[in-house]
Order: sequence, then C-alpha cells, then structure tokens
Amino acid sequence: ILDVAHLAPNHRATFSGVWTHGRLAVTARENFYSDWIDAVDYPIRDATGNLTGQKFGSKFTSDLDVGYEFTKFFTLSVGGQNLFNTKPDKIAYNPGVNNVYPSTGSLADGQIYPRSGGPFGINGGFWYVRARISL
Repeated sequence: ILDVAHLAPNHRATFSGVWTHGRLAVTARENFYSDWIDAVDYPIRDATGNLTGQKFGSKFTSDLDVGYEFTKFFTLSVGGQNLFNTKPDKIAYNPGVNNVYPSTGSLADGQIYPRSGGPFGINGGFWYVRARISL
C-alpha cells in the first residue's frame, strides 16, 4: 500500500520582506518545510516488525537578494537561495531494508540523501548574479 499523503510536507510556509532605499532593494525570505515520510524508497521496520517509511525532519531555508538599479533600464542583483546550505536528513540505516555501508555512509548506489531530494533538494546553497535589462 502506497501512502502518498506523506510524500510531501503537510505544511509549508514562506515569510518574506522587501526593503528599499533609493535604487537599492533587499529581499529576504525564510522558508519552512514540515516533516515528511518516504515509505516507497526508504521503508523502515518498526519495533513490531511492520514496515513504515523513514521520517525526514522539518527544515528552514533562507534566501537573500540584493539588487541595485543603475538606470531605469539596467538592474544588477546578487543573491543566494538556501544560504546556510540546509540539506534533508540522511537516509537511515535499517538492516535488511536500507543497508547503509559504514565505509561510505551511503546505500549501495551511493545515495546519502533521499532520491527525491525532499522539498528543497540535496544540493544545498545556490548563489547567483543576475542582470536585468528593460527595453
């Protein structure tokens, strides 16, 4: 039986704010993802022997964007998503079901984090420079 109700977080919230001063604009965003369960890829055998899914904990990620409008036609921004390099919980060891190898800390195929990446991925922070041209 597939429990699709828990494959994504039940709760997600985003809090954001924008501060401007002349041509300078700063946008800050805090994202919340509640816990979620993956019983398809990462079954866990509980104390009674029943298979359930691994529970991945809730997480916060932070984003920041700083932009400056040089002219009404050109804006340059620098920023980052997931500034503090937040990653999902690692795959739990479960003998006979999820064999995490001690030498690598991963499954046989090299996985350390969930295959789906969870609600915000496994790559951690992303930094960028953006040029915006308005014609």
